[in-house]
Amino acid sequence: MEEKLISRLESAVARLEALSVSAFRDRGVADFGGADVTVDPSIVAFDDLLGQFFGRVSAAAEKIGGQVLEVTKIVQEAFRVQKELLVKAKQTQKPDLAELAEFLKPLNEVIMKANAMTEGRRSDFFNHLKSAADSLTALAWIAYTGKDCGMSMPIAHVEESWQMAEFYNNKILVEYKSKDPNHVEWAKAMKELYLPGLRDYVKSHYPLGPTWGVSGKAPASAPSKAPAPPPPPPASLFSAESSQPSSSKPKEGMAAVFQEINTSKSVTAGLRKVTADMKTKNRADRTGVVGTSEKEGRTSSPSFSKAGPPKLELQMGRKWVVENQIGRKNLVIDDCDAKQSVYVFGCKDSVLQIQGKVNNKQLTNALRWELYLRLDVVAACEIVNCSGVEVQCQENSVIWKEGEEAGSQSFIGINYGLVADNLPPPAATAKLLQSTAIQKVRLYGADPAVLKALANTGIGIVIGAGNGDIPALASDPNSATQWVNSNVLPYYPASNIILITIGNEVVLSGDQNLISQLLSAMQNMENALNAASLGGKIKVSTVHSMAVLSQSDPPSSGLFNPSYQDTMRGLLQFQRDNGSPLAINPYPFFAYQSDPDQRPWLSACFNPTPDESTRATGLRLACELQVDAVRSALNALGFKDIEILVAETGWPYRGDSNEVGPSIENARAYNGNLIAHLRSLVGTPLMPGKSVDTYLFAIYDEDLKPGPASERAFGLFKPDLSMTYDVGLSKSSSLTPSTPQTPASPSVKPTGAGWCMPKAGVSDAQLQGSLDYACGQGIDCSPIQPGGACFEPNTLVSHAAFAMNLYYQTSGKNPWDCDFSQTATLTSNNPSNLSFTSAFF
Repeated sequence: MEEKLISRLESAVARLEALSVSAFRDRGVADFGGADVTVDPSIVAFDDLLGQFFGRVSAAAEKIGGQVLEVTKIVQEAFRVQKELLVKAKQTQKPDLAELAEFLKPLNEVIMKANAMTEGRRSDFFNHLKSAADSLTALAWIAYTGKDCGMSMPIAHVEESWQMAEFYNNKILVEYKSKDPNHVEWAKAMKELYLPGLRDYVKSHYPLGPTWGVSGKAPASAPSKAPAPPPPPPASLFSAESSQPSSSKPKEGMAAVFQEINTSKSVTAGLRKVTADMKTKNRADRTGVVGTSEKEGRTSSPSFSKAGPPKLELQMGRKWVVENQIGRKNLVIDDCDAKQSVYVFGCKDSVLQIQGKVNNKQLTNALRWELYLRLDVVAACEIVNCSGVEVQCQENSVIWKEGEEAGSQSFIGINYGLVADNLPPPAATAKLLQSTAIQKVRLYGADPAVLKALANTGIGIVIGAGNGDIPALASDPNSATQWVNSNVLPYYPASNIILITIGNEVVLSGDQNLISQLLSAMQNMENALNAASLGGKIKVSTVHSMAVLSQSDPPSSGLFNPSYQDTMRGLLQFQRDNGSPLAINPYPFFAYQSDPDQRPWLSACFNPTPDESTRATGLRLACELQVDAVRSALNALGFKDIEILVAETGWPYRGDSNEVGPSIENARAYNGNLIAHLRSLVGTPLMPGKSVDTYLFAIYDEDLKPGPASERAFGLFKPDLSMTYDVGLSKSSSLTPSTPQTPASPSVKPTGAGWCMPKAGVSDAQLQGSLDYACGQGIDCSPIQPGGACFEPNTLVSHAAFAMNLYYQTSGKNPWDCDFSQTATLTSNNPSNLSFTSAFF
């Protein structure tokens, strides 16, 4: 394999040499006379970029000295060369492929100089050297010549290139956090040089690539030397060898060169893309939903692969694949060992016997399926999106059926963010996850270390392409192929990738260009998966904010915003055709935090009222209502068959002093009761009897996130792998649902009182508003209707007192449940002597 790689690299270099030498011999030397372009605004702005951002890097490096100072000077040299190239580009005609290689030669030489410092004996400052060297690939944005050149657009290229360096940069922050502030300053300043520094510069002046001169001459060559290849582009440009060609159309331009050198380990080592966009919660909607709805029954069945012959085969000596088996009752795997796994997909009405020990069994999209194992075979068995599945250990007649407590809990997932400098190693996290009931993990990119750590764990993995990837994915199918080659094929199937999300809350971004390209990007990604024989095995979706809805109260009337309906209809048709779920980010916390009128209602989140008949028409669970509103919106557009996936939901356990709601008690109540609700398989009013796949936010706190303190306090586990608080995720734990302990409103103090009554002197209009609110929350107000037991005395105050107190009693008797915009008060005096309350009290 190494000989083949070296041969391909030599071939590519020889091709460049032949092309460039002949081309430059004919063209001669360019004359760079003419106007002084050094005063061009874009060139002046580049000087400003260095003046604003590089000074901090240099100052910190001077204090550290040694190799850190040396590599920092190389970074400075690379930026100086970039400026010279920008000036030269404005005086030069747009080059062809060979000329571009020669044009980029000075920059490539500096980058290789930085790379050389990372080789040989490992330095004590290896992380500094790698961070600096890897970051310099961002300067290769200047090689972008158009959508067919084989690399991301300039802005995306800079962001992606920094992500390569950030892995090592974060290590510096962790290592020197309490040791030496100069190193911390160097790492932070280095990041700011690229993000926002270089990124914003490129965005402002060269979003579509460098500006080439129109009347200038061709670029000059150095006849005594053969041109060096261009600097290595980001990982998305390099694709591993695959059994499927990336395209039937021959590559042209830069893509043709990259195709030949794309498997060189020396060039591509460590270059993997983790997009910054998908590392942050980009929620535009912070409005919850309240109200009730009638139950509407719904049943669903798993989708099946639309294409492909039946399979029962051992692939690469490690994985038994059983696919598209319909009505087969005599399937047997008998020649297997403990290093192998079994993967069942898209099968129906079939029976499989495994007569030897294997490491892991996964059933996906199976209907009426029976799996028989010997008792000593069982290691792990995961059941995903299946119906009527039975797994039996033959010796002891132990039967697991999907939906029973002993079976799969594949509906519980968690988000794994990396915006932190104190995270434990991915391998430790993988072991932690295996000790819990968590069956799925969502990443915001495709971090190689995490994907490798999760290999052979059986945990389902969601990976993501960022908003910055969308233009390239949409405009060039080869870009999607390269993305799959870089981020999926090297890890799958050992790493159980199940879903790729394209962008995050794009529809709410306001970027019409991005919105218009989203569907094409998803289609190209799906086509790339199909070409790699992964169609149907790995789904493609995108993630939406709850703000895509214009109406959500009551949930049964949920509708997509009319201004987004055409976009949503196109996306949903694609998802229906390919069997992928609609992913949403419901956060009741933000409704609770931002809307005081909803706090009384949301305080009852995940706590059933004492009376089951009242519960049936009373308060509904906050997250449940938001999911049902999306279900209604899907139904209204005619997409009743599309599943829903909760991509993010959670509650912070700590916040700033002015934030309402963050606390350990509330976070435990929300997450713990959500997990208990999912395990109950009760479902929602519109989707009874099933649990929607739900990804909790998040495994760890992310201490480098900006914003209020709550943004950095969603972690269910600490960096030392201990629990922040117990929500029953451990395989050995079992928790009783808990009650939120939200601080009372300043106007209502806990008194231990037992009844909620109107305040004296409240106007009729205020009382009527409080009465309407209370009865609108689902309590039974029929006793105060004409003919009801509490209709008399027929006064507004008596009816309001009945409704207020009934609401208070059935909502958990929390002080904030007796506020009603300061029209009510708690009392310890039993009002049972009043005739209008005697029927209730």
